[in-house]
Amino acid sequence: MASDEGNMSVLDNLRMIKNATSDLESQVNGVRRMLIDMLDDDEELHMLHLTKNNYGTGAAVELMLHTIQNTEAIVMLKLDAKRNYLIIVDLLMTLVTTLVAVSNFFVNAFTMNVVSWLKDLDWVYWTWIAVAAAFPVASYFTSIWYIRKAAGVNIALSAHKHD
Repeated sequence: MASDEGNMSVLDNLRMIKNATSDLESQVNGVRRMLIDMLDDDEELHMLHLTKNNYGTGAAVELMLHTIQNTEAIVMLKLDAKRNYLIIVDLLMTLVTTLVAVSNFFVNAFTMNVVSWLKDLDWVYWTWIAVAAAFPVASYFTSIWYIRKAAGVNIALSAHKHD
C-alpha cells in the first residue's frame, strides 16, 4: 500500500507539472495568435483591449480542456495499475492452486488401496510425501524466478517500490 501511495504522489506531481506546462503552452499560443491577428488588421490595433479579452476567454477554455484531458489520463493510469495488480494476484493464486493439485494427485495415486510392494517400505512413503511437499514450493519459486527474469515481469506484491 505504501508503494501505491508513493506511486500516486509521483503521478500527482507529474500531473501538476503537466498541467503547468499545458497552462504555459496555452498562454503562449494565445499571445502568438493575438499578435498575429493584431499585426494583420489595423482596426484590431485600435480595439486591443477587446482582442485581449476574447483571447483570454479562449485561452481559459483551452486550458480547461487540457486540464480535463490530463485528469482523465491520470485516472486511466491509476486504473491500469490496479488492474495489473489484480491480474498478478490472480496469476499467483492460480499457480499455487495448480501446484498443490498436482502434488495432491501424486500423493493420492501413491496411497490408494492398490497392492504394491512399495507399501512395505516405510522410507519410500516418507520420501514420496517429502517430494510432494517440496514440489509446490520449489516449482512456485522457480516459476516466480522465470517470470521475473525470462519474461521481464515484476510480480512483487510487497510494500517496496516497484520498478
